[in-house]
Amino acid sequence: EDGGPGGGGTSLFSYAAPGASGGAADFVFRAAAMELFGIRIPEGEPLPWVAGRNADTSELTLQVEGEVKLRFVRAYGFRNIQNVVRRVKTGRCAYSFVEVMACPAGCANGGGQPRPPPLEAMERAEAVEAAAAAPAEAVPRAPSDNPSVRAVYADGGYLAGGPDGARARERLHTSFHAVTDEPPDAAQTLAIQW
Repeated sequence: EDGGPGGGGTSLFSYAAPGASGGAADFVFRAAAMELFGIRIPEGEPLPWVAGRNADTSELTLQVEGEVKLRFVRAYGFRNIQNVVRRVKTGRCAYSFVEVMACPAGCANGGGQPRPPPLEAMERAEAVEAAAAAPAEAVPRAPSDNPSVRAVYADGGYLAGGPDGARARERLHTSFHAVTDEPPDAAQTLAIQW
């Protein structure tokens, strides 16, 4: 039974370990290995993430015939994010996928959550931690197997047409422009949205 939002069940579902991103990088790695190189990595098999300088950074590679084909990195906390950005900018490391979260150890409550009133913050944080499943308690499943995700991409759903469909491209994709060294004028400064 689905224990996700609105599921009403008691089972706890997660792609990998609860907290942090819920295993998004693991899912993308397995999917990329299969789609790009025809290599199936069993769902129950833990991926060999190699810890970096601290517990909040780790790297994972896929080698095919001795050549690195995929290089993933997870970086949690601003200092670690800065280090990854610096390595990418200087060309010291070309990553295929980068997962970053501002919170050290990842964001157990998920990114972009509304802030509770100050007097409730500690209580809510404790409730989130208590609700998170230990990895041994979670039932692994790919995001594509989640009924809620399927409903979003189904005909008539918010992103009907699939992850690469017209609606998804229109609603989820963005484009970037070059940032100049020139200071913005007053009108531009007022228009900046953080």
